[in-house]
Amino acid sequence: MKNLPLKKFPIFYRKPNMLQLIILAFIIFILIAFQSVCYAQPTNSRLWRIDKNGIESSYIFATMHSENPSVLKLPETVKKVFIKTKSFTAEVDLSLDLTASLGLAMMLPKNKNLKSIIGDELFQSSISILSEYGIPHRVVNRMKPWAVLMTLSYPKPKTGLFLDKLLFNKAMKQNKKHYGLETVAEQIAIFNDTPLSHQTILLRDTIKQYPTFNQQLEKIRKLYLKGDLDGLQLFNQEVMSKGDYKVANKFMVNLIDKRNLKMVARMQARLLEGNAFIAVGALHLPGEKGILALLRKQHYQTTAVNN
Repeated sequence: MKNLPLKKFPIFYRKPNMLQLIILAFIIFILIAFQSVCYAQPTNSRLWRIDKNGIESSYIFATMHSENPSVLKLPETVKKVFIKTKSFTAEVDLSLDLTASLGLAMMLPKNKNLKSIIGDELFQSSISILSEYGIPHRVVNRMKPWAVLMTLSYPKPKTGLFLDKLLFNKAMKQNKKHYGLETVAEQIAIFNDTPLSHQTILLRDTIKQYPTFNQQLEKIRKLYLKGDLDGLQLFNQEVMSKGDYKVANKFMVNLIDKRNLKMVARMQARLLEGNAFIAVGALHLPGEKGILALLRKQHYQTTAVNN
C-alpha cells in the first residue's frame, strides 16, 4: 500500500477544536455500555488469537475509549502482533473525515430544541455539566438528547488521541490495508431510532450518576488493563441497575448484541484472508452473545494471548 502521510487524512492531522474532539470521541467510541452477563467461556484477555484450519491466524484486540497514558501504552505482545499482521480493521474506517456529517447528525432540526424535549430541570443540568466541556448554551440547546448522553459518557477530551486512533496511525505508518466493520451512518441510526422518550430517560440516568463518573471510569480502566472483560460486564450491569433497567437493556440490545452479529459477519473477509488485526470496543467481546462466542459457533478457535 502506498505510504500516505497523515495530513492526507485531515481529521487526524489538524489540531481539533473542542466540538471536533467530542465528535471524534463518538467516532472512535467504545461505548460505555450496560449488558446482561452470560458466560460462554471466561474472557480474561484484551488480545485474542483467532484460528481456523488452513487459515493464517488473525487477532482481535479489545479497545477502550480513553486518552489515559496507561491505556495508550500497548503491551509488548500487542506491539509484536500488530507489526506482523497485514491489515487493520476498526469499528469504522478512520481514514474518513466524518466530523461535518456527524456534527450535523448530532443536532436537532431547526424548529426543535433540547429544552422543549427533556424539560427545564434536565436541560439546566445538561448545560451546567457541558459548560465544563466548553460547549456553549446555544449549542447544547440544538443537540439531540443522545448527543448529550454520549458526550457525558466520556471525560472531557484534551488531545483527541484515543486508542483506536493510535492504532490507526500506526497502521498507516506501517502501510497496512485498513477497513471498517460498519459506517458511522449505521452507528448514528442506532441513536436516531431510539425514541426521544427513551433518550431522555437514558440522559436522566447518566446525569444522575455523573457525580460518580470519575470513580466509575477509573474502575473501568483498571478492569480493562487487567483484561477482565467479564468484570467489565458485571460492573456495567451494576451501573445499569441504578437507572431504568428496562429502557437501558432494550437500548443495549441494539447497541451491542445486534452490532456484534453484524461485525462478525463483516469481519469474515479479513479472517479468511488471515493475518488480520481487528480492534473493537472491549464490551463487544465477552458473553454468549459476544463476538468471541459468535466466532466459536462458526468453528473458529479463540485463544487468549497473554498481554
